[in-house]
Amino acid sequence: SRGVVSLGLATFRLSATRCYNVAVYNLMLLSECEYMVEPSSLQFLLQHGFDFNKQYRDGIRYKPFKVQEDFKLPSPTCPTASIESLCSSLIRSHKPIVFHNGFIDLAFLYQHFYAPLPLKLNTFLADLSEIFVSGIFDTKYVAEFYSRDEASYLHYIFRKRQRENSKMKLKGEKHIDVMFDVETSNSGCIDWVCCSTPSPPVDASTVTVCHQYANHGYCHAGSLCPASHDIDIILDQQETTRQAKQAKKQRKRKRKSKDKADDQDTDSPSQKMQKSSESEGQFVHVSECQTMNTASIDDTRGTLVSGGHRAGFDAYMAGFCLVFMAEMELGGGMVSWSEGLTEWRNRVALSGKALPLVIAKSHFTKPSLCHTQRLTALTGTD
Repeated sequence: SRGVVSLGLATFRLSATRCYNVAVYNLMLLSECEYMVEPSSLQFLLQHGFDFNKQYRDGIRYKPFKVQEDFKLPSPTCPTASIESLCSSLIRSHKPIVFHNGFIDLAFLYQHFYAPLPLKLNTFLADLSEIFVSGIFDTKYVAEFYSRDEASYLHYIFRKRQRENSKMKLKGEKHIDVMFDVETSNSGCIDWVCCSTPSPPVDASTVTVCHQYANHGYCHAGSLCPASHDIDIILDQQETTRQAKQAKKQRKRKRKSKDKADDQDTDSPSQKMQKSSESEGQFVHVSECQTMNTASIDDTRGTLVSGGHRAGFDAYMAGFCLVFMAEMELGGGMVSWSEGLTEWRNRVALSGKALPLVIAKSHFTKPSLCHTQRLTALTGTD
């Protein structure tokens, strides 16, 4: 009943110089079957620059799979098989796949480009575990259950990691480098997205932030909202609040240490003078350490992203977030993801649920027949 209008794909390849070469693709699709649309969804796409004229003129045609009884393997010579061929290549590559809040995306990809969607959830999970053998990674799950970010929508966690990476690079600390692969010969097909350095930052403390947008990444008022939706201002205010709380805790600990030292007032004058001098030295040392720890962080910002909510750019943001978090966790590159990130692997966040959805094959569930036929045709094995 729904159609896929755009498919985003971003590939990350680690070079010998420890730089990630990235290629981003934004594919416009056009379903050959009738599908439902919602006015709010169309309005959202228009507000973020989606070109419906281009979609209906140049969109890649495809035909989704509807029911299992009518399932037939797509013919390689079929003109609508190009997108199915792309998805098949991804499956045969045995590479880790990254999504953000990816459960619905997985269901759409499965039904529209792979095979009819199974009727039972356990069967669907068993199929997914065999399709993506190197693992499925969900950045929303990592943000909510591992790094415990204050918000978990994609633009927020991407901008936060981008700023962290920029600060670490300026300080000479461990960071990641990204280089985009651009085919200049096909410049007419390249859709440029502005990633330039922003103008000097404004005083974030004087700006009123939309708390609905800051916490959830959307606002019902949209562009009519009088409060700011700027991610950088949101992050600046959160950083200021975090530093103020840390400074308050440090002052509290210092007062407790001082009160404890004052209570020890029963010694002789010589002992009192000796302990007092030792305590002063300790207080000076702690104060210096605290001053260093609470020093203001360099507010040099990363790149400012505009034109968000394009499928290709969303794919890049999700990939960048996981690459950065994986490098900080492992430092061994994407090759070791399946082995080193077992706590992140095959776990997908579910909205409103306290636990993630684990993608695994149950001992009591068999894969679907359509999936078995399709996977056999792709891999050439029984």
